[in-house]
Amino acid sequence: MSETPSNSPKLSTVEEVVALMAASKSEKEWIENCDKVKADFNGYPDFWYSAIVLSGLAEKTAQSFGLDAEIHIQPFKRRVDSTLDPYKHQLGKEEFYKLLSLPADADAFKVWQAQRTKAQELGLPSSATAYEIQKRILEHQAGLTDENSGVAHPVETTPEAKELSPELQAGLTELKANFDSLPALHPGIEWVDVERSLIADQEALMALIEDNADGFSMNVFGEEDGSYHFASAWTDYTKVREGYRTIMFDKQAQKAYPQCAVNGNAVDIASNRGAKLSPRSIHEKLIRATNGKMDGWCWLETDEATRKSGYAVDGDSYGVDTRIAGSHYIYGSLRFSRRVKKA
Repeated sequence: MSETPSNSPKLSTVEEVVALMAASKSEKEWIENCDKVKADFNGYPDFWYSAIVLSGLAEKTAQSFGLDAEIHIQPFKRRVDSTLDPYKHQLGKEEFYKLLSLPADADAFKVWQAQRTKAQELGLPSSATAYEIQKRILEHQAGLTDENSGVAHPVETTPEAKELSPELQAGLTELKANFDSLPALHPGIEWVDVERSLIADQEALMALIEDNADGFSMNVFGEEDGSYHFASAWTDYTKVREGYRTIMFDKQAQKAYPQCAVNGNAVDIASNRGAKLSPRSIHEKLIRATNGKMDGWCWLETDEATRKSGYAVDGDSYGVDTRIAGSHYIYGSLRFSRRVKKA
């Protein structure tokens, strides 16, 4: 009888980790093996990226059971199984599956796909959890008001907004939708004040509209020194325009890996947009606001010492870490920030 990750000897070397991950025969086993690695090393070990990802082992192993490396495998357990805790929901697991028109024995991938579809039908982010989906349905069924349900109140637009061109009005409406979708990012800030500031600085408004058009989902993360701090708050890498994915950290990394075909680098992309890479605090705040529901990873502002070591700061659903500055995958992008002066 083979040993399970929970009762097998503690891992301590790169060879042991590689052997364990290569032996994964299913999505479930891959997740369990990942959990064991993190438990034994108190998080992913430093060699994880080079030995498991960069080496092609993750991709090869995932393809053997019909998936594609880290893109889908890691999130399944948390996004599907752990969100169906009957103590957290007024609907049980069986009722929720019926709601999604799924059989009781549906596999994790089908549940995940159905959740995304139902979330979009309800006007929620595609990454919404089972809890959020059920909560929204029950709110509608009960006829709850915005105040009772916790959903942000619609806010009357300012008279100045009505004087904008249709294009700017539409862009402003999308920014407001982003603002309303994640109130935890900006407690105490009122949309009417943000809107007034954007109308006063239409150059900044147009830049933010363009950012949204490219899938960066700009949102307000707070205010400081008389300005609102806008930053890209995307949580699904597939929504970011493909030309801003598969990127390295900076030009130096591109020069170090000339053989790699990439779409540029994060530092230059942010600079060319008149923005700067976001600090780690922005990504950490987004994780808290979304309970870690995030597909993909992003480059972040990096200190000089880290960059000199050959690494750069990045963020994913687990938090903020560092990775080789030449890393480039289609599910990696960047997070950048803009300041808009308060009117």
